[in-house]
Amino acid sequence: MSSARFGARRRICAICSHPAVQAQPARNGGLYYGWVMTQSRIVLSTAGTQEEARKIAHALVERRLAACVNVVPQIESVYRWQGKVESATEWLLIVKTTAQAFDRVRQAIKELHSYDLPECVMIELNGGSQDYLKWVEENVE
Repeated sequence: MSSARFGARRRICAICSHPAVQAQPARNGGLYYGWVMTQSRIVLSTAGTQEEARKIAHALVERRLAACVNVVPQIESVYRWQGKVESATEWLLIVKTTAQAFDRVRQAIKELHSYDLPECVMIELNGGSQDYLKWVEENVE
């Protein structure tokens, strides 16, 4: 393949040698990766019980803050809290949402959560199934 055909932004993945496309800003605030433009995001959180995890998951989807929330049971978390190393069994929430909804997702998790400091981190997506990412964006307000 000629690099001139794809322009200066074309790169090769160091791991698999697959042609990769460097992200470029899109007009709607998302990122454009050649063939995928997405506002979709993944948010991670944890809960101390299955009931709490389900409560948060259902509330996020019912409020249209998330298109889908996976509840992964019984993970082990090791963390420092108030000067001590602790460990606990928790339930991982994998929230499919959008960049625009993130602040409202964060507020809802804080409101619904029993922890003093609930985990809430957003991960930007570099790509994925266009149909799935479109579905996420269509199901979040």
